[in-house]
Amino acid sequence: MRVRIFLALALTALLAASVSACDSGGDSSGTTGSTGTATSTGDGTTTQGALSERDFKNKVAAAIITGTELQGDPGFGLTVNVSEPEGLDTVQLVLDDAYKQYTSDPDRQDEIVQGLVQEAVRRMEEGNSKRSFSAVSDQLMPMLKRRVDVSRIKDGPAVKPFDDLDVIYAVQGDHYFTVATKDDLDRWGKSVGEIDSLALANLEQQTNKQQKLLCEPSGGQKLCGWASGDGYDATRMLVPGLRRQIVHELGGPAVYAVPLESVFDPTGAGDAFAGGFIGYLAATDDLSEANMRRAVIFGSVMGSFAVEKFSIERLMTVTRGEIDHRMREMRRLVAFEEVLPG
Repeated sequence: MRVRIFLALALTALLAASVSACDSGGDSSGTTGSTGTATSTGDGTTTQGALSERDFKNKVAAAIITGTELQGDPGFGLTVNVSEPEGLDTVQLVLDDAYKQYTSDPDRQDEIVQGLVQEAVRRMEEGNSKRSFSAVSDQLMPMLKRRVDVSRIKDGPAVKPFDDLDVIYAVQGDHYFTVATKDDLDRWGKSVGEIDSLALANLEQQTNKQQKLLCEPSGGQKLCGWASGDGYDATRMLVPGLRRQIVHELGGPAVYAVPLESVFDPTGAGDAFAGGFIGYLAATDDLSEANMRRAVIFGSVMGSFAVEKFSIERLMTVTRGEIDHRMREMRRLVAFEEVLPG
């Protein structure tokens, strides 16, 4: 009898709760089933119906894409990364203040979003034009890029050629990455050589602070380099001070790989190296230690051509002039004695 009374009371309470939910239309603030959202304003209160942080930055990114010729991508946190489809410049919009303004007055949504779009366009158009040399001197960084990519940069970047690649220079701040143009250098009163020396010094300092030299055994030898993925790993091979670190780690002379921005197919690189090494020794008929070191560099050059296309396709089209040119660039890079067999 007591059990039946308890069950009846429980069922009555359950029915009452169901009726209450129906009377409220099934809506509950902050639930996924509601038509609006409950958004925190940062002071413990919420604004009903406002966009979430994620939806707000997605709306800003979409407005940049549809309203300009720029690309907008939602970033980490309340940020949107803005870039040019064919260029290298990027700026980052930090949306914290704009989002607070929006949640305080959601009716201003379109006005606030359009203001951010205009800010993105303005910052991209300005580039480095508003920055003095003293403001950017410790932010200048060198970067190896493919020549075809550099040719797409519309504003005439300052360039130093390196074999089939180009070294360009960019001002990298907390929320922007802008390529230094020839006009920038003229305005700063600096030559490419001066900018190059400064940028290499900045990269060396940044690497020593943030990136550790990685070394690992491989086939009885030791391979050393950087694998940070920050876009400067290949460029680091151009920095004399960083190459000296490799020599110190190895305890003797080092053989350097040819810096390449991208690798199409690494298969066969070792075979191309071996062929270049043995072919060089056979052509020079000299087994001295100095010539064997040059043969190793020659093998590295041949391996660098092999990875540029699938299988042996690149080796079938490479010319002696291209090989000699890349050997000279490697000599300029590591200052080894060059002897090219006839």
